[in-house]
Amino acid sequence: MTKNSYSWNKLNEALSIATSQANSDAHFITSSSWQSIYPKTKEQCSKMQSLLEDSKGHIEDMSDTALLQCISKLESNLKYAGTRHRTWEWLMVGGVILAICICLLCNYTNLHQQHVSMQDIEKAKIFKIVACALVGLLVLYIVTGYPMGYTIKRFEGMKGVLNTLKYWGIRIAAATFGTGVVFSVVSREYYKWEKDVNGDWVNRKNQDTSFVRFFIKIGLIVIGIILFAMISVLITLVETVQGLIFNFDWKQKKNKTLK
Repeated sequence: MTKNSYSWNKLNEALSIATSQANSDAHFITSSSWQSIYPKTKEQCSKMQSLLEDSKGHIEDMSDTALLQCISKLESNLKYAGTRHRTWEWLMVGGVILAICICLLCNYTNLHQQHVSMQDIEKAKIFKIVACALVGLLVLYIVTGYPMGYTIKRFEGMKGVLNTLKYWGIRIAAATFGTGVVFSVVSREYYKWEKDVNGDWVNRKNQDTSFVRFFIKIGLIVIGIILFAMISVLITLVETVQGLIFNFDWKQKKNKTLK
């Protein structure tokens, strides 16, 4: 037995709480494996912290660098697990604000036409209600966007599909919008061989003034903006629902209320 046998045992006991590996001996844990050794609940976090403190308090041989490194790594993981982290993104906030502006614009255009019908008024009301709902969603998105580290680690596997949607959705929207912008920037001039009044062929400069080009340009820009706004609202809605469900201990709050 080494001088630090007790410290190693307590450290391994702490690791066994967070790892599903059959062998939770700190001696054999690789650098990449430390990325998965996190507590998944408040109780696990507290228990591991207690065992870690016990391990640190019984170190006899301070020259045991392997033990000290393992303790440092676990301390770092527990610090992350025991604090709150911002998960909401400014990009999504901007997308929802854009969606709100679109709804308010639709509300305004429906109410300020030359001939406003009852149907237009009803449409305007719907757009206003949706805009107000999105404001509430945005507030909840930010409020629920500060989960504990152990909550993030517990449900990080569920983020795969959402992250894929966000990754490709934003890029498709950006590509669509960018193509429309390029259409606006690229010169509309082109050269065409034509006969002059003398019957000679000359290469003349012309301007492309077709409505097709104009509508393609505007259409791509509008589609890009709407697509970005829709994806932002969808992702924000899903993450808000997840935040409400997972980031708050509703069972504990219910028990306090009943008492």
